[in-house]
Amino acid sequence: MKKAILVSAIVLMATAGVQAAFIVEAHSSGKANANFTGTGSNSTKSTAIGCTASNSLFLTSAGSRDYVYKFTPGVDLDNTTLTAGTDLGNGDLASGLVSGTGIYNVYITWPASTNVNAAGAKLTITNDGTDVVIDMVNMNTGGTGNPGGNNAWLKIASNISLTAGTTYTVTQTALAASYVSMRSHGVMWEQQIPEPASLLLLGAGALAVRKFRKA
Repeated sequence: MKKAILVSAIVLMATAGVQAAFIVEAHSSGKANANFTGTGSNSTKSTAIGCTASNSLFLTSAGSRDYVYKFTPGVDLDNTTLTAGTDLGNGDLASGLVSGTGIYNVYITWPASTNVNAAGAKLTITNDGTDVVIDMVNMNTGGTGNPGGNNAWLKIASNISLTAGTTYTVTQTALAASYVSMRSHGVMWEQQIPEPASLLLLGAGALAVRKFRKA
């Protein structure tokens, strides 16, 4: 019973402190725009929770085919407060954990659209393991589900390990050259709540420390 109470307390501590995530927005008016590399034209913004930029970007037939978002946990301080349990869209809920070394979800968003080239875009997400690669994403409304990435956060990687002080990237690559090759508003990294097995290990360790102190 005491172990169960201890594990519950750990869960509460994990979700009760500062509640945050790190968002990079493609438009210059948005959050952490210095962490974005790419060129494009202004378009309507995504209304996904936490976005503040006045516009998103779309890529034409000119310029680099890549949009690159970067994040260095422990260096790039969280810039978005999300209450634990907040609906991010697509059934995913915010954890509310502060960034640092840990396990992360990565999300992307763009506005509603009906004119993105059907060839779509490729996504590459770096982490401490093998890169997560999504070969093709259809960015038109409904192409990634309802709402998918249109005006909501679409999860593009989960259970990936990141280490404080290391820089990670999400690269969005247009697979065709046309007037609207791809759209993008922003990327969000958010640390996840530890799985139950990890919480039990934490609980066992805390219990051992308690017994040691009593002795």
